[in-house]
Amino acid sequence: MILTTQNRIALLDKDYNFILSSTTKGFIAYFDHLAKNLFDVILPSMKTRLENFLKESDKKRSDVFLLLRNSGEYRYNFVTVENLSQGFQIQIFDIYDAIEFTQNAVSWAGRIRALLGISKEYLFMFRKSDSLFKVVYYNEKIEFTPYKMELGVWRDFVVENGFVPQDQIQNLDKFVEGLRDFPKSLLVKLESGIRTKSSITEKLRFVATRHDFDGETYMVGRIFTDSEFQRSKHSSNLLNELQIDALSGVYNKKMISAYAKQKIESGENGCFALVIVDLDHFKPVNDQYGHLAGDKVIARAAAKIKEAVGDDGVVGRFGGDEFMLILEDVSNVQVLRGYLYSILLQIRHEFAGNFEGLTLSCSVGAARYPINGTTYDELFSKADFCLYRAKDKGRDRYVFFRDDLHAKIYDDFKKAQNAGVKTDGREIQELRYLANFMQKVKTDSLVAFEDIFRHIFGAYALDFIAVYHGKDLARTFFLGIDRDELKDAKFALSDDFKKALNGTDLIRFDFPFDLKDEWGEFKREMDKKNIGSAIICVFSQNEGNVDGIVFFGRTPAKWAEYEVNSAHIVSSTLSLLNVSKIFRSEL
Repeated sequence: MILTTQNRIALLDKDYNFILSSTTKGFIAYFDHLAKNLFDVILPSMKTRLENFLKESDKKRSDVFLLLRNSGEYRYNFVTVENLSQGFQIQIFDIYDAIEFTQNAVSWAGRIRALLGISKEYLFMFRKSDSLFKVVYYNEKIEFTPYKMELGVWRDFVVENGFVPQDQIQNLDKFVEGLRDFPKSLLVKLESGIRTKSSITEKLRFVATRHDFDGETYMVGRIFTDSEFQRSKHSSNLLNELQIDALSGVYNKKMISAYAKQKIESGENGCFALVIVDLDHFKPVNDQYGHLAGDKVIARAAAKIKEAVGDDGVVGRFGGDEFMLILEDVSNVQVLRGYLYSILLQIRHEFAGNFEGLTLSCSVGAARYPINGTTYDELFSKADFCLYRAKDKGRDRYVFFRDDLHAKIYDDFKKAQNAGVKTDGREIQELRYLANFMQKVKTDSLVAFEDIFRHIFGAYALDFIAVYHGKDLARTFFLGIDRDELKDAKFALSDDFKKALNGTDLIRFDFPFDLKDEWGEFKREMDKKNIGSAIICVFSQNEGNVDGIVFFGRTPAKWAEYEVNSAHIVSSTLSLLNVSKIFRSEL
């Protein structure tokens, strides 16, 4: 049994269709896979109320609705909707799941803590501004709070209830006064029943460090039993083992790394992902707006990443503006894509317009266990490589390791790295491919185009490449998985296609919601063909009518600028040649 609650997240377009219904694990599991629209799963008598709720002007609002799950029953869900520029983000939380979770939480808390290697541990926090003292029993899923009150009130409470023996009150007062002095570090011995909330005492040690954040001062620490403390060789090491990063509120580097290693070493079945998230353009925020603003960005980013991951993963701050995540159960690639894209979207919208002249986004790299590696070092290295690739492709995107796509590049990268050789960036590499292509065009144009199309198809992870030419835009070349709806490109003959071109010879969209409503028939054709991301280049027009295009299509993902430029250059080269003589047959 796994103790968890599901916080399911998906995106809706302006017509309330699930944009990511095929890539969001929670929605695949909860609703029938054929459900495409939110109104397909609402209790009929609640449709009007839901419609009014969705049309409210508040950016973020919540209400309770009965939704039809794949078991055939309507279940009460706490629904939160946030307005986005091109639609909505929706989160649902099954209330029945919450009840079951609460009933099981206490009995399963010990097992979860044991799995995390933090059994018999409590954390505490003391805040200077209001003297709030809080003790929590913390693990990856839940947080129990035995105490939360003003420090002086807490002191009197534990004494009056007999949790601290008379001969230990002096040590208790030493701890209370020590906290109020806010030293850099604090260590106090206290035999008490504070953890058991009874007269049954334990020999405890309270270890704390001071943290200053956002104009506030805290003492944050751990409560050890005497035996746990003695097992450590040096008490100074304990002061650096606090599991929660005070700035971001997520696990610190040591804890998230240990958790990842423990999952691997435990030999647990199932597939999980090690993910590295790095904030784009963070340094200019620090430089131009100061470190206080930078600290706030870190805290807000951590909160949004946690929101995107929900209860299906663990989040830690790895250092600076970098986070590490462990995402559970991602054997389905589409599920992984959904998580990673949700993280990009959360960060992008959280900081939109916050810093003049700066666009804060994030880049993400991921590797999966055991598919991409069976050791921590191997997984981390591959995730870090993918992060480098995401940065190199223009930032604000995710890359997860694929053996068919990245294995050779990764091996070459590691060899060059070990040899101390600096590798060229992707833009330089693609420039070389294009230069070689232009040379081949002079001698054998068919081979040249086949080679460059095969390279683009594999390197850019495309679903297909198609060339259409002639009055009816019949297909003269194709590479990829064929579908009947891709046999011709008559959609390019419409006035709506010309409207989408807007006087240029290229249309590019990264995600389905980039397709504009005013594109009319062209937008409907892309939806019908289930094209999530595309570059369409016009290379020939006859009397104002399009009669030659190259169509690059793939699963929704943001195109790198060098990818767009390369596609455009290859297409433009076709405009100089006789297409009917180049392509003798389709691949």
